[in-house]
Amino acid sequence: MARTTIKTNYLTGATPTSFITTDAATRAAATEGGSGGGGYATTVTGAGPDGIDCWDFEVIAASGQKTLTMDISQKIDRQVGIWINAFEYPNIKKVSLLITSLNFTSYFAHDITLTDIQSDGWVFITRQLSQFANQGGGLESWDNVMTKLRIVATADAAAAANSHIRVADVFCNLSTQPQVLFFFDDSNDTDLTEAAAYMTPLGLKGISSTIVADIGNTGNLTAANLVTLQDTHGWDIICHHADEFDVMTQKQQYEILKEAKNYLHSLGLSKASDWVAYPGGVFNTLTKPALREAGFKGGRSTVQLAYSPAYNPDLDYLYARGTSAGASTTAAGLLAALDDSIKERSTHATFSHGIYVGATGIHTDKTVFQDYCDGVALRVNKGLVSNPTLSQWYNGLNAIRPLAT
Repeated sequence: MARTTIKTNYLTGATPTSFITTDAATRAAATEGGSGGGGYATTVTGAGPDGIDCWDFEVIAASGQKTLTMDISQKIDRQVGIWINAFEYPNIKKVSLLITSLNFTSYFAHDITLTDIQSDGWVFITRQLSQFANQGGGLESWDNVMTKLRIVATADAAAAANSHIRVADVFCNLSTQPQVLFFFDDSNDTDLTEAAAYMTPLGLKGISSTIVADIGNTGNLTAANLVTLQDTHGWDIICHHADEFDVMTQKQQYEILKEAKNYLHSLGLSKASDWVAYPGGVFNTLTKPALREAGFKGGRSTVQLAYSPAYNPDLDYLYARGTSAGASTTAAGLLAALDDSIKERSTHATFSHGIYVGATGIHTDKTVFQDYCDGVALRVNKGLVSNPTLSQWYNGLNAIRPLAT
């Protein structure tokens, strides 16, 4: 079943480029390789997403590698994504993407570890170009037209048996316009008095990650403040918590998530209350089931804006370039990071924990914050970047789903 077109688009309506790694012509021209015993790469008819064909990699146990190299001719200037299915194939340690214009004397490489996706079925994983390492002397450049794509499946060193993983399409050039999201963690009262007060006249919006137990405490937002942020300033209010999820059971996570969501709903804060900012940015393998059980769409860390959306598995593992705005951060540094994202046309996120004059630690200096907002607004007005809230960003996503013919 060769794919000839793309059913839906991604982010802003662009048609991304597909390497179509399993169509007949590419399959016939692909070169297999490997080490440590190697393995096999075979086509499985109709087993991919939407019933398309896919590659099945069988890797010999104990650190064996299986490689598949395809000829391409593609200028790549923004995100790369890959369909992976690690379900029932737990002995694969990682899948690596290698992209080159120099016949692998120098190349861009990125490893995708599979610990978190082994039970998720087909997932679509995205990577920014900045996440690829320039290997082989650092001579490769994204300005070059790339000529070869190599997929490498590596077995875990402790694997006692041969292992499998399935791969469908690899896509590139996914998004057409970068987007910048402002996150404010811990519901400091400066989210309203400093951040929103300065951002709203500039046409900018933010996301307040709220610890419900702190609502109304000294230095924190009140319930009325949160309603004002949502209804007057157009912000999203999402759930947060003080204790980290990675050491919790599923039941503990579920109870925390459900209580936080219900409380925000009771305040009329339902627009984005089915999202959570992971405490400390961490989670464990029980988080996704807890999210689903509690009726959440998903959660975000400082690099993943959509980790395992519970009701849309095609949108798992969407990465953003993230910048934390601490006391030592400069506006020039924040804007330079944003400009890197604009160059890659990737999603960008800025994280703050309160806006103060003479800020210390994780807090953001007021002048630095205002100068950064001025720079963001300038770029928004020039059409270089947009500024959605989290719910707007998520609702604007469409998974890449190729048509079967």
